[in-house]
Amino acid sequence: MSVTAFAPALADASMWQPLLVSISQFLYAVHMASVPLWFQVCASEWLRQRRKGLQPTEWEFFGLRLFAVYAVMDALRNADSCIDSEDGVCRSVWGTVPHGLRFFFWWVRDVASFAGVVKLLEFEMGWTHAVLGSDMPRGLKMTVRLATLSASVGMATCFIALSLTNRQSWQIATAFSVVPMNVALAEVNRRMLSKVLPSVNKLATCSDDSMIISLVGKTRVKLQLMLILNVTFACVFPLICAFKILGGAHSQRLVPGVELGFPIIDARPPLLVHIAYEAPTVLPIPLLEVLELSMGWMNLVICVLTSRGFPVNEKQPDSQFIAAEAIGEHVRRRMSSSVGATHHKRE
Repeated sequence: MSVTAFAPALADASMWQPLLVSISQFLYAVHMASVPLWFQVCASEWLRQRRKGLQPTEWEFFGLRLFAVYAVMDALRNADSCIDSEDGVCRSVWGTVPHGLRFFFWWVRDVASFAGVVKLLEFEMGWTHAVLGSDMPRGLKMTVRLATLSASVGMATCFIALSLTNRQSWQIATAFSVVPMNVALAEVNRRMLSKVLPSVNKLATCSDDSMIISLVGKTRVKLQLMLILNVTFACVFPLICAFKILGGAHSQRLVPGVELGFPIIDARPPLLVHIAYEAPTVLPIPLLEVLELSMGWMNLVICVLTSRGFPVNEKQPDSQFIAAEAIGEHVRRRMSSSVGATHHKRE
């Protein structure tokens, strides 16, 4: 079959539409099946942190709780999953959750994720700089806080405007509002991975302490995963936004049954399974669902699975967790004792 003869088949929406609908439904099923697994891991980690004689690190304490909020809000947001389409209309699996509730769950979920980013980076910067005997850079700390705050406020503003106007352009603005944050966080992660962590790793290698080497390795994995998420969203979202802007999104409705300029807080999206006869030439685009599912699992790894305890002999009094600076000081003492013991053996 020649390329010329095959080209019309590629452009025929009736051939690809059922396949993309099935892929969207499969992704929805995988996403919903993932949520109970996330809850199970959270429950196991919570029990581990409450075990007698143990005390979680600052990141373990906050990371677990913020991911639990993230998982709950993601389950509520995705219970009636909305799939984007070529025409900019979001079509849902069940058509039951109104957009106002969906936007609220989405925003709270992302704010929990942003708060987790702040706690993680401040924790990693805190203990690594304590090991190096330097103060945490105020510039990097302010960059992280301002970037996440601006994204939270920007998303809230865009969701409210979208709920009140039914214009697809505000959906684009919502996606674009997190791009500057991801660019800023990518730079912070890059600096941590290229400058700070190699210095700490050099000291850890010299000390030949397996626990410290493991701690550095876990930190590297967390920062690398976050950097992957940052770069992905910083690159993919502008492309999606550009595609929709060129399609005239400002003059198009998110909910077809509601006029432009009218609120859609109580409106429900059309059903995905009805796309075949409501819009036979329009293709579903489940790319965002792939990103959302990947982000959920990466957040689980970052928040829980790479945070498996830090054996400090003495607990911090009047605290539910071990602060980052205390861990840094403890690592410095272990490094000093390990290096001292190594020199003693050589002598």
